[in-house]
Amino acid sequence: MRVQLSVVAASLAAAAVLTFPPAAFALSDLVINVDCAGGNRIADALSRPNVLDRRMIIVVNGTCTENVTIERDDVTLKAGASGGGVSAAVTTRPAIAINGARRIALESLSVTGGLHGVHATNGAAVAIRGGSVRNAARNGVFAFQNSTAAIDACTIENHGENGIAVVNASSASLTGSVVRGNALYGVVLSRAGGAILGNYDAAGNVCCGNTIENNVFDGVLAADASSVHLYGNTIQANGTSNGRWG
Repeated sequence: MRVQLSVVAASLAAAAVLTFPPAAFALSDLVINVDCAGGNRIADALSRPNVLDRRMIIVVNGTCTENVTIERDDVTLKAGASGGGVSAAVTTRPAIAINGARRIALESLSVTGGLHGVHATNGAAVAIRGGSVRNAARNGVFAFQNSTAAIDACTIENHGENGIAVVNASSASLTGSVVRGNALYGVVLSRAGGAILGNYDAAGNVCCGNTIENNVFDGVLAADASSVHLYGNTIQANGTSNGRWG
C-alpha cells in the first residue's frame, strides 16, 4: 500500500510540473467598461477585487462627474471610442488623485476642474497621453513628494495657478504638448524638482518639443535646487503684461 501511494503521489507531482504555465505566460487584462451616462462610477470599478493582480483597464464612456482616487498599481483609465473624461464633482479635491500607485496611465481622457486636475503624490508614477487637463483651481498636473509624471500629446490649459507643477524631488517629462493660458506659470519646478521638456528621437535629432504660451507669469520657472532640460520647445507670449520671462 505504501508503494502504491508513493507511485500515485509521484505521478501527481509529475503531472503538476508538466501542466504548469510557462514563465512567459501572461494573464489577460481585467477590462471594465464604465458608462457615465448610465450612472456607472469609476470609483466602483477601482474597488473591484482583482485577486490575480492583472492589469486593470477601465474604459470611460462619456464624462463621469466624480473625484477619482487611485491607490492600486497597474491601472489604466482610457477614453472609450466616442470619448471619455472626468469632471470633478468637488472643487476642493483633485479631479484625479494618484496616491502612491505605480504604472498608472491616463489615455485620451478629458480631465476638468478640481483643486488640481491630476495630482500624483507619495511616490506615484503616471503617464498621461493624448488627452486634456483644463480649469483646475490650482495646478493642471501636480507631481509632489517623489512622484513622476510623463505627459505626451496633451493640452493643459486655463488653470488657476500653474499648468504643470513639479515639487519636492519629483520629476516630469513633457513631449508634443501645449501648456497655455494659466494664471501663474506654464511649468514650475521647485524644491529639487526636475523636468525634461522635449526630447531626442532614436536618430539623435531634437524632436517632440512643446508649445508653452500665453501664461500670465513665466513660461518655465525652475527654483530651489530644481533643474530643467529644454529641447525644441516654442515658448512665447508669456508674462507680456508684467514683464516676465519665457
